[in-house]
Amino acid sequence: MSTSQPTRHPTDQMRDKAQDVKQDVQSMGQTASDTARRGADQLRDKANDLRQDTQALGAAAKDMVQEQAGNLRDAAGQYYEQGRQRARDMVDQGTQRARDLEETFEDRIRERPLQAVAIAAGIGFILGLVWNRR
Repeated sequence: MSTSQPTRHPTDQMRDKAQDVKQDVQSMGQTASDTARRGADQLRDKANDLRQDTQALGAAAKDMVQEQAGNLRDAAGQYYEQGRQRARDMVDQGTQRARDLEETFEDRIRERPLQAVAIAAGIGFILGLVWNRR
């Protein structure tokens, strides 16, 4: 005995095939939607990570700049103090040289008072002539 299945009408077969295709397309659409959602979530996470990394780098750069500015400020203060001390030393040396020169002149004047008076008179005479010509 042969068992045969009843033959279905071609329209019914096409309807069944169309239903199968519809279900396959819906399934693929859902899969694509899920994949896109996961990709968007991953992209959002990466963007958040990048933002946090950028903020951390910015904070580190700010700290480094502040530290370097402090170092430069300290170095400038040291150079200023060194320059000030050198200037003070030079003034002291100049003052000492002037005192030494003054003492030398005083000693020479005491040793030869007449010569000192004659030299002073000569310088005064010459200056008088120069000023009268103007």
